[in-house]
Amino acid sequence: MIDMSRRSFTTMAIFGPLISRTALPEHKVSGPPIDGPDSLHIEWIPAPYQQYGSDPVKYGNHDLARRPSAPSLTRIVIHDTEETYDNTIKLVEKPNYLAWNYTLRSFDGHVAQHLDPKDIGWHSGNWYYNMHALGLEHEGKALEGESWYTDAMYRSSAALVRYLCDKYGIPLTRGRVIGHDEVPGIDTEHIKGMHWDPGAFWNWARYFELLGRPLTEGTVSTRPKRDDVVRILPDFEMNTQAYNGQVVRGVNFVTARQAPSSDAPTVVDAGISPEPATTEPADVGARLNTGAEYVVAEVGGKDDEWVAVWYLGAKAWFHNPAQQPVARVVPEARTITVVSRTSGYGRAYPEASAYPDGTWVQPEAALPYVLEPGQRYVVIDPQPATDYYRSKTFNAPPPKDHVDVTGKDRYVCVFLGHRQGYLKATDVQS
Repeated sequence: MIDMSRRSFTTMAIFGPLISRTALPEHKVSGPPIDGPDSLHIEWIPAPYQQYGSDPVKYGNHDLARRPSAPSLTRIVIHDTEETYDNTIKLVEKPNYLAWNYTLRSFDGHVAQHLDPKDIGWHSGNWYYNMHALGLEHEGKALEGESWYTDAMYRSSAALVRYLCDKYGIPLTRGRVIGHDEVPGIDTEHIKGMHWDPGAFWNWARYFELLGRPLTEGTVSTRPKRDDVVRILPDFEMNTQAYNGQVVRGVNFVTARQAPSSDAPTVVDAGISPEPATTEPADVGARLNTGAEYVVAEVGGKDDEWVAVWYLGAKAWFHNPAQQPVARVVPEARTITVVSRTSGYGRAYPEASAYPDGTWVQPEAALPYVLEPGQRYVVIDPQPATDYYRSKTFNAPPPKDHVDVTGKDRYVCVFLGHRQGYLKATDVQS
């Protein structure tokens, strides 16, 4: 889903207290910088890098950088366009709009590339994720997913992602190949407006089979018990859930409730609403997504067919019937235990003292959740970069702009709720 927020809550990065003084990254290239397997015959349709007007802060539609050296590349973000392919291409060619890395066409899986991978697109609604991710827009509409998400497009997308993960050393896991719906808000104010594509009808299990990493890999079929890690894995074709005001089959999530009963209210995502989550498509608060991993807090209900996991600081119960289980145990998953009351964060930014200019400092911005000591969460990345890439002008060179800065604070990236989150290393232990 194309993120209309552009850079409105952009934030940047620093490598230690040292500031890179290398020249501004050169935008011009000798020939199209095609980055993908030859078999896809990728078309080069460049996104413009232009200043519009006399003000150097008015430019588009992406930022110049030096990835993967600075910032690093650690994720792939899957989007859908909510537009036709042709209209999407028109949008990415506008200098006053925004850019992403690739667009994939529905009917035949054709791929167009728009950015040199070293540069940063404006696609995720969270600058930290923009800094570290490649964005793939898939032609389609999330509420009509089945008719848009064709076999041809799945196959092209999987071939491209497999290539990119191999080239840039991005782990082929569900914590690193994610949906836009799993990108966290940078602070409480922005959570409710975060996008929710590719939506409930994107078949993550099939996608990872095409990636050559089936989501059953590394799991066992034993019944979960307390302190186990479970990976959410419903049968996509048979999975039936309440969604958009009706009961639908063929969705990628399991509903989370406050107690072990189908009549219990859904869990609350305080970043979206103080009330139990709804079935509205944009309300992902009570959806345990296929491939996400959580630590079991309790097992109960009739015949012990209900499982509670730690989720946004509370127990989230889901039905896991013995005859048709929706989760599998992950014996070798890495977890952390909360040791100090905390809230979590939507990004891993440097401490204030790391910034060379006080006007660059980004707020810490804790999320509105309460994680108590003893709760446990599954680790996605034990040492994400603590950084902020400062890029606010069209062409100001370092050290005035286009500076990559990192701090000394350390974080751990975890499956926090439906969306990912960051916990300070000082608040947890392995």
